[in-house]
Amino acid sequence: MAIFCSHGRVGAAYFDPSNFVLYLLEDTQESLHYDLTIMLLEQASPDIVLTSSKSDDDFIDTARNHLETTSATFQIRPYKEFSATKGKNRLFSLNRLAELPLDHMSLEDSSSVTASASLSRNPYDFMRKRRDETGDPTMKRWNASIRLSNFASTENAPLCISSAGALIDHLVREQAMGDFDDEGIQGLEIRDIEILTLNEIMHINADALISLQVFENENHASVHSEKFKEGLSLYGERRLAQQPSVNDHMQPLGTLNYTKTALGRTLLYSWLLRPSLSLPVIRSRHEAVACFLKPENLIPASAMHNHLKGIKNLSFHIVMLCDTLTELHGATEIDVLKRLLAAVDIPAVKEVGIQVNDVIDWEESNLAERICVRPGIDEELDNKKHLYHGIDSILSNVAHRISGHVPANLAATLNVIYFPQLGFLVCIPSLEWEAGVIPVPDDWTLQFSSDAHVYFKSPEMQDMDAHIGDIHSAIVDIELEIVQKLLEEVQVHGKMIGTVCDICAELDCLLSFAEATKNHDYREPDMVDDNIIEIIAGRHPLQEQVVDVFVPNDTRLAGGVGIDSSCQGEDGIELSSILLCTGANACGKVMRAQFPGVALIQIMAQIGCFVPAEHARLGLVDKSMFIGQIYVGSDCPIVLAATHFHEVFTEQLLNPRCAPITFCHMQVIFCVNEENDSEDDTGGSVISSQLNGIKTGSGEKITYLYKVAEGMSLDSHAGKCAALCGLPHRIVQRAGYVSNLISQHEINKLLDEVMNEKEKEELKAAEEICRRFLAWQLDERDGKSVKDKLAEILGKEDNN
Repeated sequence: MAIFCSHGRVGAAYFDPSNFVLYLLEDTQESLHYDLTIMLLEQASPDIVLTSSKSDDDFIDTARNHLETTSATFQIRPYKEFSATKGKNRLFSLNRLAELPLDHMSLEDSSSVTASASLSRNPYDFMRKRRDETGDPTMKRWNASIRLSNFASTENAPLCISSAGALIDHLVREQAMGDFDDEGIQGLEIRDIEILTLNEIMHINADALISLQVFENENHASVHSEKFKEGLSLYGERRLAQQPSVNDHMQPLGTLNYTKTALGRTLLYSWLLRPSLSLPVIRSRHEAVACFLKPENLIPASAMHNHLKGIKNLSFHIVMLCDTLTELHGATEIDVLKRLLAAVDIPAVKEVGIQVNDVIDWEESNLAERICVRPGIDEELDNKKHLYHGIDSILSNVAHRISGHVPANLAATLNVIYFPQLGFLVCIPSLEWEAGVIPVPDDWTLQFSSDAHVYFKSPEMQDMDAHIGDIHSAIVDIELEIVQKLLEEVQVHGKMIGTVCDICAELDCLLSFAEATKNHDYREPDMVDDNIIEIIAGRHPLQEQVVDVFVPNDTRLAGGVGIDSSCQGEDGIELSSILLCTGANACGKVMRAQFPGVALIQIMAQIGCFVPAEHARLGLVDKSMFIGQIYVGSDCPIVLAATHFHEVFTEQLLNPRCAPITFCHMQVIFCVNEENDSEDDTGGSVISSQLNGIKTGSGEKITYLYKVAEGMSLDSHAGKCAALCGLPHRIVQRAGYVSNLISQHEINKLLDEVMNEKEKEELKAAEEICRRFLAWQLDERDGKSVKDKLAEILGKEDNN
């Protein structure tokens, strides 16, 4: 990634080598905290980040501090590398922009001009010929500028364009270091350019992605491995399949990830990183999922997904996939299917399949682990392969002939072998040769040795090297030429194939959503223009997979509702922008299921998936908020929070009757088992329960109902929870008394308390214990065990 920030505006470019796409971020106003930069670094996860020496100092500090927590390299490059003019020239030179296909008429004109120019010595004819062969540089530049205008504004985005230029220069340098046949920018493979449209995606920072478990990487079991696997998360859990096949040992299973293709998995990851803010796009995806889930479409949808699994054999499975589409009911208006049918050229796909299968020997390719060519394609290749495959008999014959001209003890252990890289060699056991048991002829030259054998070149070996020594390399070279020619023929349809593969990746994701919906009982959300969240019987998509019973809950919120504004839901209930849970104590696990569940439902809906709820009416959420960014009034965001600080909800601080806040609490029941309690007909204790102001008793047992109820909890029940955990009753009582003083702002009353003699003695004893403990040198135990030493410090050595 190259990123340039100047005077509070930022532009960037980054290259993804997995799909050969160059992404551009046009010049955008940054925030004071550089939130946009941090989000971009988190989502792109670049290995190398370049910036200009004239970038804002605070920006450089922010980027450096963020990248120190990753394995990325941060480089500050000279300002001259970040030039808008240079960046524009670099972009114009990209084949993706400069190379435009010529029409048939220009090709005919070109051939005639070339033929006549080859017989002329006129310099103008020569230049015309060269232009026809390599292209007119001026025209190429014009074409590139026209195409670039479709992606980015070269005049209004100087930071973006200069970053793109610096990035391209870096990629060319990296390519030159690893490629002896360097072609410069023309050899740089960039298949597409995409603009990052920030107003069309939800912004989710890394902390939110981790805490919500959208993605969660688990470290490898071995401490010596840096690898990781995807843990239980929205993206999916990678684990061994029940019955893994030979070619598919690891299957991505889990919450949403049922994709069959690598492109599908990559696209799903991208969707989860950047959920859509386009209602037409979201609704289009929901329509596709709903179509695949119709009872009459379950079988063809499953067949389509299986065909995607074999998409590497494009010619066969794409044809089968298109045939299966015709079996779907109500699919004529599904956008992704219409685009697929429009993009696929069935005759061309079949032609490509025939071409490839006629040339490639798949069985031999699997054995050789490289692309091999079928017999009958090239006579010279067939002859060389015939010779190569019969080389074992040749080696045996040569070894037998050499054995007749060497001592008998050497002939008994002699062997002739062939290494593709080294040629033909005579091989004898190394132990016998080192011991001098086997003398070798003087005209043999030692090449190298191993623990078991010693290898020599003899005159016979040199003669074989000269005639057939490079046979393996010759075979590979001929096959590469044939495959390259085949590739050039297939590349005629390259754009169509690339488009089809991209649409298939999208189809893979949508079929995966349908599979997840079937497996987890999801429902289609109602997406609306209003800034609202109404969820009926919502569930946490991850928590429900790891518990026996999950209790669903409702959530109703609306953004922008302040003190002077109001909003009503579908059922007429008054909505607010803030949902605040006030207890009871130890309900954290319930809150971790309820509140993140709402966020995950929103993310799932905006990537086009169905959601875990009986009903959901959702507006669009554009970002996860950072600390210190909570707006007020009509800009108030939707907030979900939890607290036990009940003392702030008073008329003097935050009056719960006037504040635009929806209060809720988690329902609990206390079971009272006292002798005076009545019993039911079965002899069991009657359970007395109350949501607020619960009756207390010596035999109480708290039960969490995992149900959200309206209203504020005035008691966190912390004392009861502490007593249930074994704390002495007098300590719990004292804590309750002090807590009550704090809530009443009367803590100063504690200053008037006087300790009695017993309390003074206890405090003195406790102080002595502390002093003895602090004086203890942990490496000196006076021959005592740790347990005995602690007993001595506590003054209990006689009590064992």
